[in-house]
Amino acid sequence: MNNYMLGLQSPIRTSKWVWPRQQRPTPKDWKLWNLAIKEVWAKSETHALKAPLGQWYKPSHQTFKFYFDPKIGSVIEVKKKN
Repeated sequence: MNNYMLGLQSPIRTSKWVWPRQQRPTPKDWKLWNLAIKEVWAKSETHALKAPLGQWYKPSHQTFKFYFDPKIGSVIEVKKKN
């Protein structure tokens, strides 16, 4: 099962924002969350949305460790410069 289904922080991306700490959702809330996720994602290993969101209007607050380069059709890892 994936991190977003379990409510775990992603090891491959970070946020520039500081999020507030709160209690874990109830089992009823997790059931609703999982139903919602299954509703918007296609049933495949790509985890693609059924209806793509389109272009972002502003830069993301998230920093991703991996990017997909459509020009070469491959995923690339971004490494920090020392």
